[in-house]
Amino acid sequence: MLRPALLGPRAALLLVALVAVSCGEEEDPVVEVEAGVAAVLAERLGSTVEAVTVDCPADAALEEGAELACAVSVAGDDAVDLRLVIGPAGSVELTRAVVPTDDAEAYLVGQLTRPAEGPVDVDCGEQTLVVRDVGETFPCEVRRQADGATFDVTVTVFSLDGQVRHRVEPTTTTTPPAAPPATVAPP
Repeated sequence: MLRPALLGPRAALLLVALVAVSCGEEEDPVVEVEAGVAAVLAERLGSTVEAVTVDCPADAALEEGAELACAVSVAGDDAVDLRLVIGPAGSVELTRAVVPTDDAEAYLVGQLTRPAEGPVDVDCGEQTLVVRDVGETFPCEVRRQADGATFDVTVTVFSLDGQVRHRVEPTTTTTPPAAPPATVAPP
């Protein structure tokens, strides 16, 4: 079933990071873009994250309309590609949605606990951030605690403003209960 949803204020997909790009100052504008994007991502992720590192090309053109790809790493995770467009007055607009994995998992727990008729555990992968284009998907696995049944869930990025949809895939795997010991009837 597809359901649009907002991931909430802290979990909302990052849409725009405003960064003041200096003109004529000694600060390197690329370093300012990196620091601004890192600060916005760190704020979105909360205090549980140790470090956000953003690495943009040193020779990036930072005029309005310019596009650049930066590598973003959170707490030592493998870097993910984050595409940016320089907007008016030095704003930096993200062209891909950035979803904190913990928030996507918490969202699915909230959405699926009731239909599953009890608590569920959700695993959307090891990366701290999921970065996708609008319309792209990412997989999560949901396990019902009561009986160990697992469900594959596809999460689709619906828009850059924080909306996602999820669909529980029709296949379900259940760990069958142990069979009682066989009794042999006397001849």
